[in-house]
Amino acid sequence: MTELYVKIAKELSKKLGKGYKIIFKLHPGEVPFIERYKELYGLENVEVVEKGDIYNYLCKVRYVISVYSTTIYEAIALGNTVFVFKHPLSEIYVPKDLGKWVESTEEIVELVKHGFEDTKKYDLNYYFDSNWKKNYRKFIEEIIGIPG
Repeated sequence: MTELYVKIAKELSKKLGKGYKIIFKLHPGEVPFIERYKELYGLENVEVVEKGDIYNYLCKVRYVISVYSTTIYEAIALGNTVFVFKHPLSEIYVPKDLGKWVESTEEIVELVKHGFEDTKKYDLNYYFDSNWKKNYRKFIEEIIGIPG
């Protein structure tokens, strides 16, 4: 998946130009594999982030691009506009009504340059249960078998 994300970042870097900054936040499991993303370090408008709290970065950006990730849900909860890049995995794992689905970097560039905002209203309670702690404890105790 990293190869696709790198390709998207490189294309957006070129097509959007210096007026836009791209933050490329690595999944912690990808950090050791620098050969997969090292070419991004040479791009003037791309910042490669190896560590740090994803929520801090989500609060700094307007747009988030993903194929599939739990970050999609977190970004929507924080008010970001999310572009879901169409891919066989996104079609399996991401609800069709979540975010703005796109098929190319050209489409993203047009939307960004025209200031696209996702105005859909999402029921965050559908994705984030207010009783998550209770549910998690129940899962740990009943499913995994570790007493609370």
